[in-house]
Amino acid sequence: MALAIWPVGVRTKVLIQNYQALPAKQVIESEMERGHKLRRTATGTPEEHSIRLRLPEAEFLTFENWFKDTGGNPAGTLQFLFPHPRTHLPRTVQIIPQDGRAYSPSVAPGLNWFVDLNLRIYPS
Repeated sequence: MALAIWPVGVRTKVLIQNYQALPAKQVIESEMERGHKLRRTATGTPEEHSIRLRLPEAEFLTFENWFKDTGGNPAGTLQFLFPHPRTHLPRTVQIIPQDGRAYSPSVAPGLNWFVDLNLRIYPS
């Protein structure tokens, strides 16, 4: 499956005050008759990040059209390139739906929109 392209002209700058990174769980714990068994899952596990973008009206409409045109990503299946929120290097990411929604828009000051996304970022 080819990667989708983030819409041209839609900013990718993440607002710091709403940024949250969740470290990847790298250990599987199993109950045993005598104690617990721990083992690593893999060396390259995906990270999860909660981000907020502030988009002007025109960019928000472009984002919504892109989202609909690329299949709407209802089950978190769409993968695309997006800059890592801290390193700004392009990475393969996937939107993780929360509460049945892939993203949450809300009105921001000055004819802008906030777009909240939860991303799964894959190791390079």
